[in-house]
Amino acid sequence: MAALTPARVLCVAPDAALEPPAGVERSLQAALGGVACHLSYAQALGLFGKPSPFGKVLRGPPRHAVPAKALVQATVFLLQRRALVALHTYVHCVAEPLPPSEPVAAAARARWQLFQQVRPMFSGEHHLEEIAWQEGIAADTLRDLLAAYDECVVLIQSC
Repeated sequence: MAALTPARVLCVAPDAALEPPAGVERSLQAALGGVACHLSYAQALGLFGKPSPFGKVLRGPPRHAVPAKALVQATVFLLQRRALVALHTYVHCVAEPLPPSEPVAAAARARWQLFQQVRPMFSGEHHLEEIAWQEGIAADTLRDLLAAYDECVVLIQSC
């Protein structure tokens, strides 16, 4: 199972059982570890009906008045049963950015050089987490880079 981070985008798996399988409600309540809340299997799945970053679900409106600890436990429960899947964002470069013209700020030149460094990974075969890890850059830095060159890249989310 992949790390459960605030940025991880989760959604209901295409083949997830929408009706709770026998015994799953009892298993879910046991997984919640005695946290005082009433969260059914259907309600837990409903939190991820639309693909959402896990952090947004945690900070979202208290639909079911569920404590954060219970949301984490329910999410892990659903991931373990393959009722949820993580979406990955893949990057396709569709245009080459022009080098910054002189005079230019050092930050703009460094950003262009970083784009050129990671450009081979923008083939649509590598997802954001993999690119950041392979290139040794922070995920936030990669997201900022992609935002700066949004006219040159296409981002695709897939399981």
